[in-house]
Amino acid sequence: MRFYMSMRYRHRFYRDEEGDELQDLEAAQEHALATARDMIRHTRTQIIRDWFDCTFEISDDSGRIVLTVPLGDTVVDRENGGFDADVN
Repeated sequence: MRFYMSMRYRHRFYRDEEGDELQDLEAAQEHALATARDMIRHTRTQIIRDWFDCTFEISDDSGRIVLTVPLGDTVVDRENGGFDADVN
């Protein structure tokens, strides 16, 4: 299936025109989280000041949003002992 991972940052919207061929919705979510980790780790931009204010809006070929993935989801609970940025 082809999934499109457009990004919403506050009032701005950046449409993914190409999409990615992925097996299913779970694979799309994992791909979005991996992409988010990479962007947080390596990308600096004047347009997006806080990556944690961003959300991937994942849509299918029909344009229907099937999943939203906040970039803050890259922060995980380490066995209920606290939160760490899972960006390694």
